[in-house]
Amino acid sequence: MISKEIKILLKLVGKSFCAMFLLINSINAQTLQVKGNSIEIINNDNSPSLTDNTDFGNIPLNTKFARSFVLKNNSGSNLTFTGSSNVTLSGTNASQFSITTRPANNLTLTGFTYTILEVSFNPTSLGIKNANIIITLSSGSPSPYTFAIQGTGIPAVSPEFVMTQLVPNGTFNYPYELIYGPDNYLWLTERVGKKINRVNLADGTVDLLVNLSGLVYQSGGQDGLLGMALHPQLLQSTGNDYIYVAYTYGTSDPTRKTKIVRYTYTQIGNDGTLSAPLELITNLSGSNDHNSGRLEIGPDNKLYYTIGDQGANQFGNKCNSIKAQVLPTQVEIDALDYSSYQGKILRMNLDGTIPSDNPILNSVQSHIFSYGHRNAQGIVFGTNGNLYSNEHGPKSDDEINIIQSGGNYGWPFIAGFRDDKNYAYCNWSSAPTCASLSFSDYTCGTGATSTTESSWAGTFIDPITTLFTIDDGFNFTGGWLTWPTIGPSSIINYEGYSSPIPGWNNSLLSTTLKKGKIYRSILSGDGNSIIGNPEEILYTQNRYRDIAIDPNGKVLYVITDSGGTTSGPSGSSSLSVVNPGTILIFTHETFLNNETHESNPRNIIVYKNNSELKINSGEAIMSAIKIFDITGRLLFEENNIRSNNKTINKFVPTNNLLLIQVQTINNIQISKKVIF
Repeated sequence: MISKEIKILLKLVGKSFCAMFLLINSINAQTLQVKGNSIEIINNDNSPSLTDNTDFGNIPLNTKFARSFVLKNNSGSNLTFTGSSNVTLSGTNASQFSITTRPANNLTLTGFTYTILEVSFNPTSLGIKNANIIITLSSGSPSPYTFAIQGTGIPAVSPEFVMTQLVPNGTFNYPYELIYGPDNYLWLTERVGKKINRVNLADGTVDLLVNLSGLVYQSGGQDGLLGMALHPQLLQSTGNDYIYVAYTYGTSDPTRKTKIVRYTYTQIGNDGTLSAPLELITNLSGSNDHNSGRLEIGPDNKLYYTIGDQGANQFGNKCNSIKAQVLPTQVEIDALDYSSYQGKILRMNLDGTIPSDNPILNSVQSHIFSYGHRNAQGIVFGTNGNLYSNEHGPKSDDEINIIQSGGNYGWPFIAGFRDDKNYAYCNWSSAPTCASLSFSDYTCGTGATSTTESSWAGTFIDPITTLFTIDDGFNFTGGWLTWPTIGPSSIINYEGYSSPIPGWNNSLLSTTLKKGKIYRSILSGDGNSIIGNPEEILYTQNRYRDIAIDPNGKVLYVITDSGGTTSGPSGSSSLSVVNPGTILIFTHETFLNNETHESNPRNIIVYKNNSELKINSGEAIMSAIKIFDITGRLLFEENNIRSNNKTINKFVPTNNLLLIQVQTINNIQISKKVIF
């Protein structure tokens, strides 16, 4: 018979053993979980599959294709990735893959949070390519965490777009607005350069229209000469040869404001000039951050202007309150006090006055058309009358909106949808000691109020899509290049072209500042919603600022920032731009490859000798030659040739892709694309 004392002793030993077992089990428990396409990838998995993204599928040679994986801390304790090389690739074909986005240097995931790993496959030879992903941890387990990936290189296909460059790198100093003008020139503003220019598409010649260096104040990363709009009747002999521009002015940061000015355009020969400035509205807020600054003239002949929240509540402006929900009083409007216009989209007559049909908000009619905006850098009208806008989110939830008269779009209480996913409004300006606090993008300042989306009682208009909303628990401390945003910098609608790019009609194109790409969002038939996920196109290692479309619908023009970093397709999350301050031309294959643009190409031989262009048509006798650049502009024409050889002296094309059309004496057309 066991005594009472022995029973107690055995019970204590048993409890100690259980505690020790639980401790050992917790130490050895797996904390890192990896998922692809929501399917868990186990450690040491050597069987790549399409279902979990570890098989990249069939990819044409020299085409980059990316897959994303979720790295989650699946425990209550911290997990830390080792150093800056926390994810590496190994194996014979590792060079065919690259890490596009990795966890930040020594990134720590707290319990049940996650980050994103993005890996790209860019095959340079045919066949199956294998590699291993190795994830190392300084705390957490297992380490290393390894799994196999593969992709198959298939024969290259002709690129959907051919990219060329209209002007050399550095021609423009942070270009901001780009417009295809009625004169078949590109019109653009330079935010830092403080110039307005026209660019000849035939040869890239830059025509300086006006230099505003003496008027524009610029000291920060988002102020200076901003948006521009052309009067719809420009160059139509109606007396409305006007352009409208917005810029910041003042003598110092504290005095910085924004104004909108109308200029008159005149032209002698090919030399254009802007003069006779007329100020339409002054004393708008100006900042080093979030000015937005886009102008658009609507089908109602009104001028629309986006003005951001001035970067309030973040970085050096952390103690400035966000006024996106603040509406003006009549006293303020009468006194021309427009400080409450921050975080709004304005609508005004072309003389700067308030339209009689503007919305009445809080019993006051002002220039305000909509409110609750953070940083809307793109606006464009559709032929259906919808005003579309894209807008920067905080660390997720970039938005595309349809702007309605009097509409509230929720900022700063809402980012994207009211879903409480990865966003709560931390009001730094409410902290009693705000000025002495160090700003953080990741934690709310001591004493600052924090409001969840669901606890805000206001009403607002949902976006038609976000770029992107992700599940709660994402770890943002990897920095802005790893955040699930695109950095939308402008928007344009693709519709109404007689021969559009196949499948593109009724789309919105958003340029971006982060991943060197343009996002094409497909609109529903009525234009009131977005269908599916966006298509990612036109990858380069650049920050795209604005886009214009040729009237033929087949040529896109894109301006690039003069500096900055991008998580571009080269496989790094922090690379400098490679085509700074220029205009890139993207020409679609349907413009170059259809029967009217290329026929019997083997019957013509073209070669270049220094500045001479030599054309040989074999046995055929040429009667006429035309040479076009990739935008369809005629560069050269000659008739009555009557020879099978032609030498063109001093021919120096601006673009490196030409279309040569030859007419024979038998009225046979021979066309050929040539790259120099």
